[in-house]
Amino acid sequence: RLARGRPGQIRHAAEVRVGTIVLQTQPWSGMAEAFTTAEQIGYDVAYVADHLTHPSIPGRWLADGFAVLAAAATMTTRIDLGTLVASAVIRNP
Repeated sequence: RLARGRPGQIRHAAEVRVGTIVLQTQPWSGMAEAFTTAEQIGYDVAYVADHLTHPSIPGRWLADGFAVLAAAATMTTRIDLGTLVASAVIRNP
């Protein structure tokens, strides 16, 4: 984005967005609360992981990132939602 200063002068204006990560290491009720709280306190974006597992929960699977985002979209209105990465190798075309 460009912002105008004095006539003939152009300066750059930075836009800072603040986000959070909601890892799928807890039951949906906990994740739902994290998404709604993030939106209520003003975060711009919330991300999930697109991984099958996480070191914090060895031997257990993570909830599917895209399914979690779809559910989060039904209970939020303003916050942007996304994945940190989207791993094509774990998805069957």
